[in-house]
Amino acid sequence: MWDEYDEKCVCVGNVKMGTLDQVDLRALPSSEAEITNMIDRAGWAVVHNPDPADRLHLRVKPDRKAESLGKFYNGTPVQVLSQEGAWFEVLVGLSGLRGWMMTKYLAFGEAMDAVDEAFPQLVYREHYDSRPAYDRITGGHAIQMDEPYHVIGVVNDELYILLSDSGQTGYVPQAWLFEGNG
Repeated sequence: MWDEYDEKCVCVGNVKMGTLDQVDLRALPSSEAEITNMIDRAGWAVVHNPDPADRLHLRVKPDRKAESLGKFYNGTPVQVLSQEGAWFEVLVGLSGLRGWMMTKYLAFGEAMDAVDEAFPQLVYREHYDSRPAYDRITGGHAIQMDEPYHVIGVVNDELYILLSDSGQTGYVPQAWLFEGNG
């Protein structure tokens, strides 16, 4: 969940309220503190590289020499699935982007709040703004990304990895995005 109240706050986890038909709508939160209190952070982490200009690899297996599925910026939320030694198997987004990250570069619990997001603020170039993202690095299917989205990583300095607020992940060529004119 992206925190709408404070752009520097990382608020990641599962909402404790249950399913929509079980929720007392009068009990919905009305402050940032109430929202934060409703989040169950167990099993969640965010990328936290000591050098915010660097990015963390998502590997196909728990080995520094294993193929990289992309490099992720600080603040990227991940769901922890399992652990093998100094590595966690994680899920990025809800679309199934799954791999391994080194444990020492992840922040957990309240430490997630102290991680400043390092996502570049990029927008589509005019001629590419109606093009779809793709669901895989190569040979993927075109998907329409929900908005808003964040650029959370790169693949081989050729693709950007996007994550929407609804948990959708997608890939777009880096040439399609730029810093904008503003």
